[in-house]
Amino acid sequence: MSADDYNIVMNRYLQNLQEHVNNREEVERSTILQAESALWLELRRCLVTVSSFGKQLENQQNIINQKCGLFIDEKFFFLGASPDGIFEEGIIEIKCPISAFGMNVEDVV
Repeated sequence: MSADDYNIVMNRYLQNLQEHVNNREEVERSTILQAESALWLELRRCLVTVSSFGKQLENQQNIINQKCGLFIDEKFFFLGASPDGIFEEGIIEIKCPISAFGMNVEDVV
């Protein structure tokens, strides 16, 4: 896919999602049952969620995201962490800060 074709598809995709931004509160209320909600299932297929972000990293950055469990610090054994994944150069921890609201995907990543 050429860069121009990619930009066309990306813009169309983002425009389709823009309508949900205007109804964010209604979407949240309507999807409270999560997997039992048809809207929740539909929107999750269209959004980059924490669950899918690792896959996006693998595809775009040639990073192999390995699932991992709970890490317990050797020295400070009362500390633990469950990163979203690990890769050759470190860990992957994904957050969704409110400060990123309204930003373009390129600006956030």
